[in-house]
Amino acid sequence: GNATKSKAKTIDLCNNPMTKEPKLQGARRIVAEWPALDEEA
Repeated sequence: GNATKSKAKTIDLCNNPMTKEPKLQGARRIVAEWPALDEEA
């Protein structure tokens, strides 16, 4: 079941490049902000 689910997710990303890109960019932005958040804490 899990293998099918992850395969479906991969296919979904391949079929929807418009939704895939913003997610990747958002993740990169969040990761880039982590050090600053650690300093604020």
